Amino acid sequence: MLEVKNLTKIYGDTVGLDQLSFKCENHDILGILGHNGSGKTTLFRLLLGLIHKTKGEIIVEKGIHQQTYFGYLPEERSLYKDISVEKQIIYLSKLKKMRKEEIEERMKYWLERFELSAFRKTMIRELSKGNQQKVQFVCALIHNPHILILDEPLTGLDANNVRLFKQIMVEQSKMGKIILLSSHQYEELEEFCSQIILLKKGINVLSGYLNQLKQTDPRLCVTINNDDGLMYQTNENVYKSQRMGNYSRYILSDKTKQFDFLNTIDLSTITYIKVEQITLRDLVQEAS
Repeated sequence: MLEVKNLTKIYGDTVGLDQLSFKCENHDILGILGHNGSGKTTLFRLLLGLIHKTKGEIIVEKGIHQQTYFGYLPEERSLYKDISVEKQIIYLSKLKKMRKEEIEERMKYWLERFELSAFRKTMIRELSKGNQQKVQFVCALIHNPHILILDEPLTGLDANNVRLFKQIMVEQSKMGKIILLSSHQYEELEEFCSQIILLKKGINVLSGYLNQLKQTDPRLCVTINNDDGLMYQTNENVYKSQRMGNYSRYILSDKTKQFDFLNTIDLSTITYIKVEQITLRDLVQEAS
């Protein structure tokens, strides 16, 4: 369990984080959203003990050794460029008080999972950016932490590695780990985040379990592909509309307006129609 109560950080005259509270149970994946300067990095640094809080509480489940609380994958590359992959992992593992045999066993496993076994002796500077990101993830996982903090973990990865990272995050969650991650790729987060927090200038402007937020939002999304390719004229039922390639997307102001809206369009010209809840991106745009 991880619980944060009224966590606040003030830098001089600037509020980095303002009385943030949330709670995560085992298996939770929490997406931390917000533009640059919103307070995401401040939150992560406070949790990791890299900076001191102004006030508030950070409560972690009792009985867990401090060294195994957190695994951290920073947004910026934080690897030593002039040592090998193997030495980088061993060095950080020793800082976590891991035994030599334990380091070797886990390093072998994670290098295989990330398809890095062939690069074990390779210097960090010789790796691609994607493989450097993999090494950082190995370093975050090697000591089997209870809580993973992943800052923009999918940035710069190709499609195959995005799938691999997401697969491993889901596996870790199923094992009971808590995962906190930030990302600007809302479509990727929506697939597997159970909770979200949207920060704006250090203030929590939207938070909760994602499914509940979407279900309680009164809006509804209708996506249409019609033969003539034209947008239908918006009316009082439509909150927002946009063209996306061959598709037209309409957000209805109220779920009860679905049939009223459909009665205003020529269904004979439609080759595709999908009615669904609004997306995470819609929630964020509305709250920002």
